[in-house]
Amino acid sequence: MRAFNHFLALQMWGTSPIATKVATNINALALPNSTQADLYKAILDDLKDAFAGLPAVWDASDTGRATKWTARAFEGKVDVWKKDWPAAIAVFEDVRANSGYGLMNENAAKKDNFEDVFDYKKENEKESIFEIQYGGPQSDDNLWVFDDTHSEAFKASQGTARVWYWNAPNGAGAPGGHMGWYSPTQSLVDEFEPGDPRLAVSIYKAGDTYYTNGVTDGVPYDAGWSSTGYMIRKYGGVRNAASANYAPNGQARFNNERYFRYADLLLLYAEALIQSGRIPDGMAVINNEVRARVGLGASPKAAGMEALMHERRVELAFEPGRWFDITRWGIGPTVFGSKWKEAFNLFPFPQSEITRSNGLLKQNNGY
Repeated sequence: MRAFNHFLALQMWGTSPIATKVATNINALALPNSTQADLYKAILDDLKDAFAGLPAVWDASDTGRATKWTARAFEGKVDVWKKDWPAAIAVFEDVRANSGYGLMNENAAKKDNFEDVFDYKKENEKESIFEIQYGGPQSDDNLWVFDDTHSEAFKASQGTARVWYWNAPNGAGAPGGHMGWYSPTQSLVDEFEPGDPRLAVSIYKAGDTYYTNGVTDGVPYDAGWSSTGYMIRKYGGVRNAASANYAPNGQARFNNERYFRYADLLLLYAEALIQSGRIPDGMAVINNEVRARVGLGASPKAAGMEALMHERRVELAFEPGRWFDITRWGIGPTVFGSKWKEAFNLFPFPQSEITRSNGLLKQNNGY
């Protein structure tokens, strides 16, 4: 978990501090900026130690805990960010050969394969490398009240606010009583090819049937519920409308976050191959594994990295990582046009942390 958090900090801030010890002096809590080289070394060292020390599997009482193969998969991901393509390829090939991970691909109807990945009854399946385990349902679940203020036993999470912010807004007349703050763009919708079943799993559009808590039979989706005409469907749909998947007040959902899954790993592997000059091998992973799972043929994009970028955008829509793909590829100006500033490649350090450190922690350029 230390490697996980250091890697996330590296992605966000670039030169975040490295914390390897529990501070015992309240007057010496501040840490300076690190270098990216030192961060990568610390992260990879921890992941290698975890691979050596963790079990390959846990028993049912520890479902969801990171295994040695979780650590190994993250090692490959970090190597991609570091642009150490040979190391990434070697790690991913080890994971592919020995981990037991695989794509959800058991159905004749290819749309169902992709739907399976986000079904709340199919958590921690073979495609999952790392899932955030959500709690519930409990009698008093409330997104805003954690269980350590209650008499029942503490649990790590009260569920996810995904449904609260993603589902269609009550204020526009949609059922379910949610906010609907986040709407897919036309650009994203247009990125999906005609006939790609991942579009129907990921996004609601005019003509679809809409499901949410208390609406298990579905109602016609109204494009007027959204400023763009679209709403996010991933982790939703009829399979995830059951009341057991929701807190009693409907504000939280308990379907685990598939934070890192095997399809993501395959695309990172394909990227490492393409960047190493092995473009046919990378395209074979994209076409014969990721796209074939949903019934699609060869990518419409001829260039290797164009195919890779297209596939990551549609396969992983609304999952963690799009922002960091944009920044590591340097495509901010292409995506956001004149609104983009180079400073946006990194987040600003909170001024409160800089102040607490008495200036030991330095702000990123441009802020």
